[in-house]
Amino acid sequence: MRIALVAAGSAILGAAVSGILMLLNNHLSQKSQERRFRQELAVRAGIEDFKNAADLARAHSKVQRGRVYFAPLGHYILHASEMLDLMADTKLNEKEKQQRIYELRKRSEERSDVIKRTESEIESESRQSDPGTFQSE
Repeated sequence: MRIALVAAGSAILGAAVSGILMLLNNHLSQKSQERRFRQELAVRAGIEDFKNAADLARAHSKVQRGRVYFAPLGHYILHASEMLDLMADTKLNEKEKQQRIYELRKRSEERSDVIKRTESEIESESRQSDPGTFQSE
């Protein structure tokens, strides 16, 4: 009788542990799929933002007859990813989300400014070292 009781208890305990591990695995798998979906969505959104920026830059350069700077593709993907992560965060209330959105926009503008300065510096250096230009001493 005692052996049967121990065997039954072991079977129930084994089933409970197995069930808990299965639930944990399902939960982690679902979280992983959500992250993967958000990453794919961020890439698609970033590509679309990049295409729009490129179209606007082309249109603007035709009107202004000059070079127009816009950020590289990675900048748009990073911004979309950060924004989607923020929107998925359920721990933040609306006011905190608004504050974080403001901070994301500010950081995005700062990155854009750095990119513009870097491109301008590279362009001015290439003009200075261009062998086709005459430099007097």
